[in-house]
Amino acid sequence: MKNSNKKSLEEIAGNFIFTADNFVKIVLILLRIRSNIPVIMMGETGCGKTFLIKKLSEMKNEGSLKQIKILNLHTGINDIDIINFITQIVLPDSISLMMQENIRREQYKMNGFIFEEKKLWVFFDDINTCNSMGLISELMCKHTYQGNPIPQNVVFIAACNPYRYKVKKDNSEVNIGLNINLAHKEINYLEEKEKKNIKQKEAGNLVYSINPLPHSLLNFVLDFGNLSPKDEEDYIRFMIKEVINRIYYKDDIPKEEKYEDEKLIKLKNYAKNMIITSHNFIREFYDISDVSLREIRRFNIFYEFFYNYLIKRKKNNEKDKDIFYSNLD
Repeated sequence: MKNSNKKSLEEIAGNFIFTADNFVKIVLILLRIRSNIPVIMMGETGCGKTFLIKKLSEMKNEGSLKQIKILNLHTGINDIDIINFITQIVLPDSISLMMQENIRREQYKMNGFIFEEKKLWVFFDDINTCNSMGLISELMCKHTYQGNPIPQNVVFIAACNPYRYKVKKDNSEVNIGLNINLAHKEINYLEEKEKKNIKQKEAGNLVYSINPLPHSLLNFVLDFGNLSPKDEEDYIRFMIKEVINRIYYKDDIPKEEKYEDEKLIKLKNYAKNMIITSHNFIREFYDISDVSLREIRRFNIFYEFFYNYLIKRKKNNEKDKDIFYSNLD
């Protein structure tokens, strides 16, 4: 139905970068959601999993984020916290959305329009960092919590970090000794304290402090992978563009990049190359997981802060000079 207040897809997408890689990911995610198949995205931290899901929900719901509920998981989250999130936040909104969609369905039917029911997306971030994998598996596979059914208009999406060991600078794997998960014959000869020590030693050499995914969830994993150098460069260029334009042009920002002056182009290229060089340095001497897209957002925050700070300091210095010379007179 027509609505003059609706945002255009271009407005909703904003500075989201559509590459061939994330376009394929979007298609796969939407196809799984349409088929009621759980979606679990596995990829390095900061590679854009959460941002993609939030932006995709906005585009599906006319710029609104009301149809997505996000729970960030960590080691302090337990079954009770997740159940409270489901019962106090997800279920009430699910019932409310269901009633709204029933009304909208009748309106569309009367006008002869094709109706597609809106769904409530529930996004669990970093699912394998908590100790509630059994409950999460039940939610995503059986669509229940402790045997209680969940409305069909609720869709579960999750993100997890890869189960990967740290590597040395020469790219050889760290020797972690006995792997308790593979030592089936020897496990009976170890005391509980020894088993615990081995597991702690093994976990200490993981890039992320995570739990292995249950077998019931492995079939639903979508490999999010890493960003290619070209895609990363595009992300950086677009993410720094907004804050630099806002400061450089103030309120008179040109709608098209072709009208940018030479100084601004050099400034953006310098900032982009500086971030890429920093990322490559960290990857070479530490680990590929030690950098992420979150650093670009931090760059924007610091860039704006120091610009405003230096402008304010310059004004204060000029004011102090005026006062000093006026006192001399």
